[in-house]
Amino acid sequence: MIRKLVLLAPLFLVAACSDHDHGDHGDPAKQDAAATPGPAAKGTIDGAKAMHMMDARVRAMPPGSPNSGAFLSFHNPSEHHAALIGASSPAAKTVELHTHVQEDGQFKMRQVDRIDLAPDKMVKLEPGGLHIMLIGLTSDLVEGQEVDLVLSFEGGHSTALKVPVKKIETGGHSGHAAHAGHGDHAGH
Repeated sequence: MIRKLVLLAPLFLVAACSDHDHGDHGDPAKQDAAATPGPAAKGTIDGAKAMHMMDARVRAMPPGSPNSGAFLSFHNPSEHHAALIGASSPAAKTVELHTHVQEDGQFKMRQVDRIDLAPDKMVKLEPGGLHIMLIGLTSDLVEGQEVDLVLSFEGGHSTALKVPVKKIETGGHSGHAAHAGHGDHAGH
């Protein structure tokens, strides 16, 4: 079953984040724990259906840019595990789940198979950390537009979103603002 949501909700993020430690904001090492938690708990459809999604946005890009990123926050208020295992959008030829890792003193993007969404936890997809990569944009992404994005969860549940395109400032890692210099993402 696909639920259609319009995420206009920066206000919801403020309320939902009251218990969230903002100290890990953008720290790829801490975000990796959500992407690769060791032996991951199996995501359930109950956990996916209970998921709250907030502050969704797609990065506005200069004309002709090949790639962009989508960012949002997940809060799993249930007692059931959930896992984001994919996404799709008509705005891009390919959509992948990504994180940043530090190698040889530089931050690099890497594709991940899943993002674990543990019970009673908040997971933020943001610049410089976990994010959804839109590769091979099918048209320019201009601030004020909306992008259709379908999130796929382990257990077979999907959620359809209309995500606003917004100007997004860099997350603090130089070279990651545009996501345009990442080639064809071969090797993922």
